[in-house]
Amino acid sequence: MIRFLQITDSHLFSNRAHKFLGIKSYETFKAVTELAKKHIRDRGADFVVFTGDLSHDGSEKSYQHFVSLAEELSVKKIWIPGNHDRLKTGLKVLENAGISSQKVIQQDHWQLIFLNSFWKWHIAGKLSKKELQFLEKTLEQGEELKNFVFLHHHPLKLNCKWLDGSKLKNSDAFLEAVHRHKNIVAVAFGHVHSEQKLTFHGVDYLGSPSSSVQFMTKEQQFKLDAVMPGFRWFELYPDGHYETGIERVAMHSDFLPDLSSKGY
Repeated sequence: MIRFLQITDSHLFSNRAHKFLGIKSYETFKAVTELAKKHIRDRGADFVVFTGDLSHDGSEKSYQHFVSLAEELSVKKIWIPGNHDRLKTGLKVLENAGISSQKVIQQDHWQLIFLNSFWKWHIAGKLSKKELQFLEKTLEQGEELKNFVFLHHHPLKLNCKWLDGSKLKNSDAFLEAVHRHKNIVAVAFGHVHSEQKLTFHGVDYLGSPSSSVQFMTKEQQFKLDAVMPGFRWFELYPDGHYETGIERVAMHSDFLPDLSSKGY
C-alpha cells in the first residue's frame, strides 16, 4: 500500500506577516503542516506532494519560508508548480532543500505521474507539447499498472464561471489521453482551493482544500468560504482501489478570511 498526502496552494510571501485575503498564509500553512505531522505520526506516509502555488509573490524568501515549514515533515517531498510559482526561483531553493521535482513514482502496482501545467504569464494552465508526449509515453510504459495523475490546474469544468476561466486550457488534449488509456484511476489537482470529486468516463477527478484561503465554487462570482484550511490524504492498495479523505485544522478566528473580498 502507498500512503501519501496532498498539500496545495500555500500562497506564501516574502514577508511572513503579509495578509492574503485577510489571513496570514504563513500561519495557515504552518497550522496545516503541524496537522500533517500528526497524521504522518499516527497513520504513516511515504511522501507528501505539494501541488502548486507554493509562493504567491514568487520571491526567493517566500520559498525559503516554505522550506522552513515543509522540512519538518519527516518524509519524502515532491512539488509541482502552479500559476503563481516562479520556476527558476522555486527550483533553486526547493531542490537545494531536497524537495524533489521528480515526474514518476512506481510502487506496489501503481504509477504516479506528476505534470507541470504552469503557463508563463497566465493564470490558467496549459500542458506543453513535451508534457503531453511525456504523459502518453509514461502511460504506455505503465500499461500494466494502475495510474494516478497530479497537476495544479483542474481539467474539468466545475460550473463556476470565474474559476473555470483559469482551468487547464488544453484540457481536451489531456482528457483525450486519459480516456484513451484505460489504466488511469484518478486525477488530483490543486488551484480550486476546495474539496472536489467529479467522475468522468470512469475516472475520478479530485480537488483539495488549500492550505491558505478556501473558495466557494458554487458561486458564479468570486467568493471566499469560511471553512478552515487542510489537506487531502490518500491510501492506494495493490488491488487497484484507493481511499482518500480530507483533514482540516481546528476553527481559529485568525484563519477566517475577509469574506467581503472581491478577488485578488
